[in-house]
Amino acid sequence: MIELAFQYRPLFKLEIFHDYYENQKIKNIQHVPLNSTLHLINKLGLIFKSSESGFELLIDHTKKEAFKMMLSEEKDLVFEFWMISTNPYFNNITKSSDFGLNKIFTFKNKSGSDKEPTLMHVADYASNANLSTLFQGEINLQNEKVIKLIEIKDKAGNSIDKYENLNPQSSITPINLGEGYFELWLDGKLKETYLNLPFKRPRYPVAYIQLALDTNMIKTILKNIEQGLAIPKFEFNIAFKNQETYWRYKLVSKYIKNIEKAVILMDDKKAGFDGPEIQSLPNGQIAYVFQSKNPLTLNEYSPHVFQLNRKNGSINSIEKTLMKRLPVPAIESLNTQQQKDEVRIFSDIIVYL
Repeated sequence: MIELAFQYRPLFKLEIFHDYYENQKIKNIQHVPLNSTLHLINKLGLIFKSSESGFELLIDHTKKEAFKMMLSEEKDLVFEFWMISTNPYFNNITKSSDFGLNKIFTFKNKSGSDKEPTLMHVADYASNANLSTLFQGEINLQNEKVIKLIEIKDKAGNSIDKYENLNPQSSITPINLGEGYFELWLDGKLKETYLNLPFKRPRYPVAYIQLALDTNMIKTILKNIEQGLAIPKFEFNIAFKNQETYWRYKLVSKYIKNIEKAVILMDDKKAGFDGPEIQSLPNGQIAYVFQSKNPLTLNEYSPHVFQLNRKNGSINSIEKTLMKRLPVPAIESLNTQQQKDEVRIFSDIIVYL
């Protein structure tokens, strides 16, 4: 058993971080290789080792020469994985995610280093630029003019389907698609990226991950083997930012009087909330609403501690503490509203007093 542990070492290592969770250790995640990747893993004699926070592809270091022969015959090797959440509210806690569930994240490495981890997105965190549309069987074109050439390209940039001289409002149904990533090109320009889920669709897919062993990385591996060195390890990171929402406390008073004099404090100072404003709830109850002036982060263990007090005149004259610690939002309770030129995300917290 000890010999086996030292015999297999990581060739690829992917770690995923999420600011929502304590210590950024992501939870409720599964990683599933595509069928083509399972075949490639078996062909190369690799072992796939997965955990919630990422995965590794392990290689047998006692068979370096055999691995060298296989790599010498390859130009590029691409490993593809679905990242699946067992938490139905992953989008609610993740910034830049699509609430409409029409898009999920796509991560592709351009290269890799055996010196330090490679971040698999341009920005510090996954962003809108990493979103791809989930393919639903057909593509509706919304163009202003006749399209001379439409191309569907696979992950390697190869054209797998073509259409010519289509009307602007046409729809197409690509027939040569495999599982995974593909691109829509209109008249020589990339229009959109798509993901084709497996026939047995996972319930909560959140990302597609593509790890390519490119020519330079293969050269590095072959050079190490020729020099009698260990096969290098290539590390990759993905980081998700936690969602930020406007918090709205809706206070409903049954027994406490003068709730209109309530104030929300943090560290004995007035917190950044506007209100209260009177609002009628769908059930007919009257609520006094406080709304945060700025978006606040959602966290597994919230750092935001707010206290509800009733004042008597000025802010420094506190008559009574109504609630020592106000509850934090439930991640199920998000809703969006269009306000001017932006879509705002709100967390509603109803508090009965």
